[in-house]
Amino acid sequence: MVREWMLRNVIRVCPKSGRFVGFRFKHRWLWPIVGTTALVWFIVRVAPKPTRATYPCQQWVAPIAAGFLGWLLSLIGATWAFRKVGQLARQNRLVVASAFALLGLAAVGWNAWSVSGDASAANGIGDPTGTYTPSDAANAPVGTATGLFPGRVAWIHNPNATSYAGTGYWWEDMYNDQSTINDMLSQVVRSVSGQSSVASAWDALFKYRNQQRGKGSVGYQSTEKIAIKLNLNSGGGTSNKVDASPHVAYALLDQLVNVCGVPQANITLYDAQRGGISAVKNRCSPTFPNVKYNTWGTWVVEQLTYSSIITDYGARRLPQAVVEAEYMINFAVLKRHCSPTTSYSEDNGQTGVTLCGKNHFGTIGNTPALHVNIRDWFWGMATYNPVVDLIGSKHLGGKTVLYLMDGLYAGDRHDGVPKKWLMAPFNNDWPSSLFASLDPVAIDSVGLDFLRTEWSLVANADNYLHEAASRDGSNRAPSGVQYKPDGVVLGSLGAHEHWNNPTEKKYSRNLGTGNGIELVALHGGGGETVSCTITAPAQNALFNEGSSVAIQASTSSSTAGIAKVEFFRNGTLLATDTNAADGWTCSWTNAAWGNYSLTARATSTTGATAMSSAVTVWVLRPPENPSSTVNGLDYQYYEGTWDVLPNFDSLTVAKFGTSANVDMGVRNRDEYYGLRFRGYVQAPTDGIYHFYVSSDDGSKLLIGTTEVVNNDGLHGTQEVSGAIGLKAGKHAVTVTFFQKAGGQALSTSWDGPGISKQAIPDARLWRAVTNQAPQIDSFPMASPNPVQMPNATTCSAVASDDNLPNSPGTLKYTWSKQSGPGTVTFGSNNGTSTGNTCTATFSAAGEYVLLVTVSDGELTDTATVAVSVQAAAGLPAPWKNQDVGSVGLSGNATYSSGAFTIKGGGDDIWNAADAFHFVYQSLNGDGEIVARVTSVQNTNVWAKTGVMMRETLTASSKHAMMVLTPGNGLAFQYRATTGGSSNHVTGGAATAPRWVKLTRAGNTLTGYASADGATWTQVGSATIPMATSIFVGMPATAHNNSVLCTAVLDNVSVKVTAVSVKVNFQPAGRPIPTGYQADTGAVFGDRGNGYSYGWNLDNSTTARDRDAANSADQRYDTLQHLQKTENPNAVWEIAVPNGTYRVHAVSGDALFIDSVFKLNVEGVLAVDGTPTSAQHWSEGTVTVTVNDGRLTIGNGTGAANNKVCFVEIDRQ
Repeated sequence: MVREWMLRNVIRVCPKSGRFVGFRFKHRWLWPIVGTTALVWFIVRVAPKPTRATYPCQQWVAPIAAGFLGWLLSLIGATWAFRKVGQLARQNRLVVASAFALLGLAAVGWNAWSVSGDASAANGIGDPTGTYTPSDAANAPVGTATGLFPGRVAWIHNPNATSYAGTGYWWEDMYNDQSTINDMLSQVVRSVSGQSSVASAWDALFKYRNQQRGKGSVGYQSTEKIAIKLNLNSGGGTSNKVDASPHVAYALLDQLVNVCGVPQANITLYDAQRGGISAVKNRCSPTFPNVKYNTWGTWVVEQLTYSSIITDYGARRLPQAVVEAEYMINFAVLKRHCSPTTSYSEDNGQTGVTLCGKNHFGTIGNTPALHVNIRDWFWGMATYNPVVDLIGSKHLGGKTVLYLMDGLYAGDRHDGVPKKWLMAPFNNDWPSSLFASLDPVAIDSVGLDFLRTEWSLVANADNYLHEAASRDGSNRAPSGVQYKPDGVVLGSLGAHEHWNNPTEKKYSRNLGTGNGIELVALHGGGGETVSCTITAPAQNALFNEGSSVAIQASTSSSTAGIAKVEFFRNGTLLATDTNAADGWTCSWTNAAWGNYSLTARATSTTGATAMSSAVTVWVLRPPENPSSTVNGLDYQYYEGTWDVLPNFDSLTVAKFGTSANVDMGVRNRDEYYGLRFRGYVQAPTDGIYHFYVSSDDGSKLLIGTTEVVNNDGLHGTQEVSGAIGLKAGKHAVTVTFFQKAGGQALSTSWDGPGISKQAIPDARLWRAVTNQAPQIDSFPMASPNPVQMPNATTCSAVASDDNLPNSPGTLKYTWSKQSGPGTVTFGSNNGTSTGNTCTATFSAAGEYVLLVTVSDGELTDTATVAVSVQAAAGLPAPWKNQDVGSVGLSGNATYSSGAFTIKGGGDDIWNAADAFHFVYQSLNGDGEIVARVTSVQNTNVWAKTGVMMRETLTASSKHAMMVLTPGNGLAFQYRATTGGSSNHVTGGAATAPRWVKLTRAGNTLTGYASADGATWTQVGSATIPMATSIFVGMPATAHNNSVLCTAVLDNVSVKVTAVSVKVNFQPAGRPIPTGYQADTGAVFGDRGNGYSYGWNLDNSTTARDRDAANSADQRYDTLQHLQKTENPNAVWEIAVPNGTYRVHAVSGDALFIDSVFKLNVEGVLAVDGTPTSAQHWSEGTVTVTVNDGRLTIGNGTGAANNKVCFVEIDRQ
């Protein structure tokens, strides 16, 4: 208010620059008061701190103070001069007296002129005169278009919607066709969203707004509130002034409530600066009674900030309904604000147009300060305008889901009555139009073009549109202001341009000449209507470089045929099709990579035309995919002083190196330096990627040599983004940055297919290097060696590599026979990257040479190991055999080439006591046994063999078995109590070969049979309580005491379901702690105690029993090493069922403290400690999950001379 009063009564400013140019005192007595106040204020504020002279308030005060000082000095000078004249005249010195008289007259003249209305360096420059003439040419867009279809403004004109005859009020039902208006709103909403239904259109609008503010592709949620800002006057239902149409409001509520499902109570229609909402309320409330009509709650303070000048407390307040709303709809009216005049005053001279931008004023707590600063006719072009702050505010424009401009009854004055329009297509009738857009600048630009065509506007009416749209490299508007209403500098808020002419009303996207505005005219009510739509390819379609792109258009004319269709690529004519017989098509061949805007223009036989909406397609950039890369980027560091990014190629590098990502931390100092990062960014899939660079000061991001992001120049922290279509693979990337002085910041992020916005992961950044062949570090090993058939030996090799060509470098170890008498069968992991060990089994005894080849994918290294294979002798460990019960003939068993041959006597396994030959091993806890019966001799139809679990080796023991007989097929048989009777469940007819399986789960034993070992059928199940440790194996009985029955079984396997196990690591032959299993360093295998466990390599030579006085407990006295030379990276594993385990581990040495204990269990650090003379042991407990059937213990990072004493494993 003070500033406005001073503009009226005290000073003049230049309307173009806003600078002081003179005084305008309407009341001369004000001059000494204002001048004295200004001089004192300037001295008090600036004298103690001269830098305050740059403050805006002091820049206003300084010229007043200086003028007043000049006036005061001239007054004193004139008084002194005339006194001197009197003295000289009395001395008769007339010549000198005349000179002083002239000096006095000059001082009087200056004194009078300095307070006159003409005391201006540019007399009259502050007087507002003139009308609006665009400062920019037609179809010369500025800014960056926004929206689902960038820059699109949907316009529908239908004369059937309005019929006001001049009697009564224009907003009455009789003058407005609700059905037509409903359809008009439906069409513009569907047009701006590109959807075919109202429901999908609003869903697209909500999702677009949420994506723009970083909330993802999320639609409307039923708890969210919506504030609809109407443009109202105070008349309401008793005035004929042009307001927001009640019938458009009704159509809008109908869509939100009945289509989108928005609860009525969550909607507020308001204009916080006006009370006249009764016309809207009377039309809508009978159907929508729970909607809030101008009931917007209290004012919420300190919600807005402004980028320049405005500090008024009230101008920072917002209505409670707006603060609580998740979304806004800007419901403006197509109106001129005022006509040009030479005597602007008060609201008559506020601004040129009242459209979506100024509609925000009705949301502000106090607007006079804003009104002063939107008088662009006075301030001139390229001056600050607060409308831009409101459009860009996260509370207002940032929430706006739709910009809607009501042109049913438009007027030539903000508070005027409706006027008929002369311009075509209205032709002296009501404009009867609706406009909609997602681009706040584009819709106001279109509205301004309509208004300036129909009526003259005040000068500089589009200043706020230039300020909102145009940005330089530092995101400064033409005024030089960086708009930052929420503390973050705004980029372009939309596209601004003027149409080609009032007849065609074509913008650059309609003409295919630029990326500005697209006006989509949805005509109704007569005249020829031509339409043109590109039907293929789809919006944002992807193509490979060199592809042929087939373009197809759909056309229509309401009154004539279509003569031709022209196809444009980025505004350049691509082809013309005059043959409608095969459809309107065009083929674009050998497409180079890049993104392109495709449009088509249809011309009817009468010459009428229509331009299609633009379709953007992306021809994907092919990747470089260098052969050898590792994660990271190369960087170069420079020192110097720059205002923009320099040509780094011409500079001397101060430092260079590698970095995991784009990181300022490699710098040597905080000011006057530059960085260049180079490498490759890996696109995981084909698609469109957006790259973001946030920096203070300037930065750029290039893919190859293509500039994707330009954030150059001196500025505070701000983010700029760009998009590019990429094929999956590694693309050359360069990020450049410079820092001058002050704050500094640099970060990069991206989004893309399936990737929400995030920092570019280190794993997606690469640098090129030269691959070196892997090196086998020591001679390969085989353990055991010699090996006795049919046992396997474990082959192992250790190689090192440079992690190339594909980081992380995973090596493949492939074993093969170089020489030997028989066939060698290697484990299933042979030739894979799952580890550096592999088992080998042999078909014949003798001397073998095995070859290992280590490959990094490109290069290899080889080495050999000699293996001595001994012939088989007896059963393989841990299998044992014996007769059970009283048999007529002693049985026996042999093993060869994976098959067990069992010869068993006895009269049966039945009744209360059994007689048979048994091949067995121990089973601790739950588990299963599987075997294939390849043959069973028919010594009796009830002779039998198969798989068995029994509590003891006595004849009367509890047991269960799944067997095959020569004449009675399959059977599940069991004895549930010791010495009790036997039970039988038939499994049906079957003959060898046949698979059998027996499982134990707690007290439940279950028998299965299978023809192929893959598909199993349960035969029977019994509940038989047994001890934890039992015997599992293969029985054979002849059912005839005078003969032996020969049975052959292969594919035998025993699996243990580990539940709880304790393992002590110790030398062989040493006492085993009670309740523990001993590990003596053997390679992983079946230990014959119901468990399979062991080491990656033979670790037995590292086992120790210290027999130390300070470790009476055997568990703490024994240990095995994990980092000895013979096994420098020892790994111990135990076979367990997949699941969750609690593992307690202890590391230590009773005699030595020369270690750093780091023990990992399943990759989780369980033991972490350094021994001391007072405490030799470290221990820890972790809970881990096993997914691969083996629980793994190994070295943690940083371990030294690592050791393990014992572990305790419990399944959870």
